[in-house]
Amino acid sequence: MKSLLTRTLTGALFVVIVAGSLWCGSIWYGLVFLLVTLFTLREFYHLMNLTGYKPQKYTGLVLGAAIFAVSYAHASHHASQHIYFLLLVLFPAVYITELFYRRSEPFHHIAVTVLGIIYVALPFSLMNYMVFIPGTEGYNPAPVHAFFFLLWSFDTGAYLAGITAGRHLLWPSVSPRKTWEGIIGGLLLAALTAVLIERYFLPSAIWVWLVSAVIAGVAGTFGDLTESTLKRSLGLKDSGNILPGHGGLMDRFDSTLLAFPVYFAWYMLSNGF
Repeated sequence: MKSLLTRTLTGALFVVIVAGSLWCGSIWYGLVFLLVTLFTLREFYHLMNLTGYKPQKYTGLVLGAAIFAVSYAHASHHASQHIYFLLLVLFPAVYITELFYRRSEPFHHIAVTVLGIIYVALPFSLMNYMVFIPGTEGYNPAPVHAFFFLLWSFDTGAYLAGITAGRHLLWPSVSPRKTWEGIIGGLLLAALTAVLIERYFLPSAIWVWLVSAVIAGVAGTFGDLTESTLKRSLGLKDSGNILPGHGGLMDRFDSTLLAFPVYFAWYMLSNGF
């Protein structure tokens, strides 16, 4: 009972911080999601260390922060596209730093360092181009809010359907608790949320939001399974312990890391941006 209460309170606080930072304006959004990027990337590098690879944690964190900050500055019209040249100057640091370690298989360590940046920092950096959509003026967090509403609805529906009607395992070798019934329940609740978003939050063609719901559910599930594969190979239940009852930030954002880039591409294409 105590663990359930802890999990519930932590989950509620997590939702308040994520949704609230978006509502509170561009500065709060930028600060909170920069921290999310850094702590999630740090957890990824910790997991990679456990596999035997040795990523350049601090170099990767600096580059991850730089990518988020540069994309934020450009998307918010505080800098021109030339600011991206800064990344061209910083990126060779990964190769130069590895020379000083003098380790065997140096390119393996370089590869996992860069993988963390692609897997974690890039999806969060893309959010900057959705809260500051190119060709529009000002800060508008509504499309990102809609994404999280769809994703959280799917997770809630999948959990409730799974514990009440789950019989057929989705991918037992990777996740012994995910079921097809859970996926269906998640998609149904996400579809209902899509209808509400279209009617009361972001009016558009209903099919656009229904497809968005499917993207959030399906791509989010693969994101979850991807992290589960990594944790299972290491014999771990959680990626960290920063969130009592939930584990680490990777455990909460694993679905986001794969689903958001797909949602971003779909939203931009379907809305003519």
